[in-house]
Amino acid sequence: MTKTKRIVSAFFCLIMLLSAFSSFGFSASAATYGGAKSASITVTTKANYWYPGASSVTLKQEKQTLNYKALIGNKTKAKTGYYGCYNITVYNITKNKTNSVYWGGGKTKKITLDPNCTYRITVKYNSNATAIFTQQPLGYRWKSTSNPSWRVNSTWKVSSYR
Repeated sequence: MTKTKRIVSAFFCLIMLLSAFSSFGFSASAATYGGAKSASITVTTKANYWYPGASSVTLKQEKQTLNYKALIGNKTKAKTGYYGCYNITVYNITKNKTNSVYWGGGKTKKITLDPNCTYRITVKYNSNATAIFTQQPLGYRWKSTSNPSWRVNSTWKVSSYR
């Protein structure tokens, strides 16, 4: 009888181990970041009434360096320590609703979502707003940016994102 108990116990341990590994969600890192081009992520929320607050996704960006060229004198200069500006479209696939969110010059942006819905969140870099927000010097024209980028920093009451 003890041999049977060990076999059954080992079988249940194996099932528990496999279920723990399958809950990590290896596809979550697929499209959870973006740069100067438009990028989209798909988010599925869940209703968990045991935890307070609404479902949300928080995006984060690092400080960037902006290179610009003088209109007169053709000098190239750099301005560091700014955050890029982004236009975010939050499309609720479940309810067929679209919401536009502006993310201008901040380190993080929290997007609040409805429970039990699937969303497509599209983040697009806005170079014109970035130039205005970073107080473009008079007489200078922006040449390029140093890889503006964002990533998913955290989620709350989200069952999956990719």
